Amino acid sequence: MTKLLLLSLAALLSTPATAMTCASMTEPAYLAHELDDMTGRVTQTGYRSEVLRRERVRLQLALRAIERRPTAEHDFDNTLGAFDRALSRYGSIVSWLMFLSRSGLEVDKDETVRMIGESSKLFSALYKNERLFAALTHVEPRTPEQTALRDIVAKEFRDAGVGRTPDVLRRATAL
Repeated sequence: MTKLLLLSLAALLSTPATAMTCASMTEPAYLAHELDDMTGRVTQTGYRSEVLRRERVRLQLALRAIERRPTAEHDFDNTLGAFDRALSRYGSIVSWLMFLSRSGLEVDKDETVRMIGESSKLFSALYKNERLFAALTHVEPRTPEQTALRDIVAKEFRDAGVGRTPDVLRRATAL
């Protein structure tokens, strides 16, 4: 996911501000109001860091809930669906903050760099969580779309080294 997030951020940062549309037109309804509210407050000192901190906590709580749910209670919606929603929300918030940073508003550029670094570290750690991986891949998908999502998520975890033997990890790092 780190790769996906960074690719999304790179695409967003290379998009001219005139090509972007209002948040309420591009994001789910539950998020549109929050994103529009951020637009007016983004230049306030420390505001972006505050929002990012709040969203990071929200993401971590959602992931812990998935990880700690008893296996017998796992279904697609409360595991992979919840994972996808939590990451999508976090990604939307970070992307919107990054867009606002690049839109010509007077914002702290160092804060922007810290935001990218913190998000990258968060995703790097997230995709190395063995318990979360087990919870997410334990569920049997019921549709081709669910299967595709499970396979993409599992690949991201495996790419980060989860589920691989120490010997395989040593050989991979030697390359």
